Amino acid sequence: MQLIQERGIERPVLCGHSMGGMLAAYIAKSRMLPLSSVLVLDSLLPLPETVRESHLKLARDLGNGPYRDIFETFCADAFFLPDELGECSRSILSGMMSEPPEIAIGLLEEICSLEFSKSLSDIEVPMHMVASARGRLDLDSLRQYKPDATGETMDGVGHFLTVFAWHRISEVMRQAISGVPFPAGSC
Repeated sequence: MQLIQERGIERPVLCGHSMGGMLAAYIAKSRMLPLSSVLVLDSLLPLPETVRESHLKLARDLGNGPYRDIFETFCADAFFLPDELGECSRSILSGMMSEPPEIAIGLLEEICSLEFSKSLSDIEVPMHMVASARGRLDLDSLRQYKPDATGETMDGVGHFLTVFAWHRISEVMRQAISGVPFPAGSC
């Protein structure tokens, strides 16, 4: 936020992927920065109770170990489509596992302890969500909190859509920056 202010950028589009999408929504709802819109990429908003419970179980399982095996299995199943598995996905996983296990476990526990869903109603700017084929987009649930929210699902790409479908995400970002409204329905 400081960098945006230092550069004199006025009313930016705030974009976040995964946990960064939750952070973008949090910044938008807290009005810490004047925004033109929020773009959330493959995030768990709103966070359903079943996902909250499964992520808390995952955090416990990771803590009980074996950490690496559980983490790799979870990520391969949750984040990548079969045709995305290879050198690039191994590099992504390697980067994710370069941090101490306590960080991943702590992030899962923290996300599950915060009540992001209710705060979505405090977001006053347009919000568009993009889900991957591995993600979940429940536009009806989202609209309980943010009635004007829009969203779409990108078929054929896993969680790391910014890597495996960067050209498609670039188009979504261009549309958000241009201020052209997204269609009201889910694609």
